[in-house]
Parts: sequence; C-alpha cells; structure tokens
Amino acid sequence: MKILKSTIAIHLLAASFLGAAEPAAEPAAAVILKTDKTRENVYVYNVDDKGVKYKNNKAAIDTKNMRKSEIKRVYFIEPSEFKQGMLAFRGRRYKEAMEFFDKVVAENARTYTLTGNYSTLANFYKLECLRKTEQYEQMEKEQKAAIFDALERPSMKTQLDLNVLWQATRHEDWTRLMTLVKQWDGRDGLDANHLAQLAFLRGLAHENLGNTEGALNGYNYAMTADYGSSYELVVASFNRALSVYWNDPDVQVAVKNWGTADENKDTRGYLRLLEGNRLAHLFEMTIAASGEGLSEENKNFFKYKDPNAQD
Repeated sequence: MKILKSTIAIHLLAASFLGAAEPAAEPAAAVILKTDKTRENVYVYNVDDKGVKYKNNKAAIDTKNMRKSEIKRVYFIEPSEFKQGMLAFRGRRYKEAMEFFDKVVAENARTYTLTGNYSTLANFYKLECLRKTEQYEQMEKEQKAAIFDALERPSMKTQLDLNVLWQATRHEDWTRLMTLVKQWDGRDGLDANHLAQLAFLRGLAHENLGNTEGALNGYNYAMTADYGSSYELVVASFNRALSVYWNDPDVQVAVKNWGTADENKDTRGYLRLLEGNRLAHLFEMTIAASGEGLSEENKNFFKYKDPNAQD
C-alpha cells in the first residue's frame, strides 16, 4: 500500500486535529507517526480535538483511543480506486476517472471531516474532470453539494474559487465574466495553471464583447502559461484564437481574393490570414500532427501559406 507524500509524483496529505469529526462509517487506512518516533498502522474511525479513535485490525470489535499529545502526524493510505482514478485522469480519460472517484467518495463518505481524506480529494478531482470536459452546470451542482474544508493545498482551494468563473460562462453574460476576471488581477498565490485559466476566460470575455485584440492576447497567453498540464485549455485557446482570425471580415476578403488578380498582400486581412496560418502550423508542430484537435473550420488556415516563408 502506498502512503501519500507531498511531491509532484506522490501526494502527501497529513491529518490534523481541527475541530470535532463525525465517526467514519468506512474507516480510513492510515499510518500514525507518534511523538516517541514509533509508527502504527491503523484504521481511523474518528479524529477530534482529543485525538484519534482507531483499530489496528478492521475485524477487531472495539476501537482504541490515542491522545493527541501522543501523535506527531497521521498519514492516509491511498485507496487503489483513487490511484486508478488518477491514472485515468492523467490519461485524459475523464469519464473513467469520475467512475473511480465516485467509488472513493462513496467508500470514504464519513471521512470528509478529516484533513487530507481521500473522499474530499476525489470530489475535487471529479470537479476537475467536469471542468475539463466543459460540464459546467454539473460541476456547479457537485461543488455546492460537497464540503471541501478538509482540502490542504492552497492551489486546490484557489481552483474552487476559479470554478465560479467557469460556471459563469454558461450564462453568457460576458460583461459580468470580465468583471469577475478583473477581480483576480494582482491576486497572490496563483500558479501557472490558474493564470492560464484566467487568461483564457479574459480572452473569451473580450471575444464576445467584440475586442478581438484583447481576445487574441488572452488566448495567446493561455497557450503558453501552463503548456505542460493544461492540454484541453491549450487546444481550446488555439481554436478560439484561430476562430477570431477566421471570423475577421478583412480575413474573409483575403480568403476570397487569395490567388486571384484582386489579391493584395499589403492589406490587413492578408497579413492576418498569414498570422492564422502560422498559428495553425504552430499547433501542428507543438500539439498534434496534421492539426488533430483543430476544428474543421480552423484547418482551412493550412491552405494559406506565406509564399515567402521557408519550409
């Protein structure tokens, strides 16, 4: 069994003793590190301000009590279903991941008050699955129904706040979305993933408010701010930016006149069309071969290559 550690590869979530907790219907497998430097493998049934109620064996009839003063830290053991869920999540198999996370939530439903518990963590990653698949209405329902007080990582708590902005896109009130995004300006503690999301949402608001330059700036930032871990956001940013180019009336004139006697290489539309072509090729080189992931409309940009460009 694997103990959670606080690294990029392996998560560590230490239990704390903040307030009273209800007895867990399903005990959480854990390791207690004692102040005398010994450790004990346990099944935790309850944590309160006095200490831990536990069993060393699930089959035992009676629970034991360990005083808070005896305990240095409590570490939960990763359930196999959570491990499988995270493998599916990292493989972008979000429907499969949510099925595993639902199992973890159900099997650890009464441990949600324990800091670092896997029920809360699984609920968080289920929200991430819903966000990445643009199921914002369901994400809003799930977030309101769950309790996330036991989350330890500040970045996760920040993500819960950011989810409100994604939920706002459902209502297509772009002025309100822009107001919400601006409220995050200068906020401390934002990581690259948070910044990429905010840039995309800013671009989305600008696009729908008719500010094409603001939209392109937002999408361009989102493409690069968290390239390594925000695949869906990067793909969406490329597609939205290319759509901004394609829907530009001047670009459509350049498309119409391409290769004809009316073609004018000095016009704004012609230059923007070439910008779109370069952006489409950048997607092809960095994200997916043959433009896989681009909309059919955006694949049109591959036709309009700068005749002076070197291969």
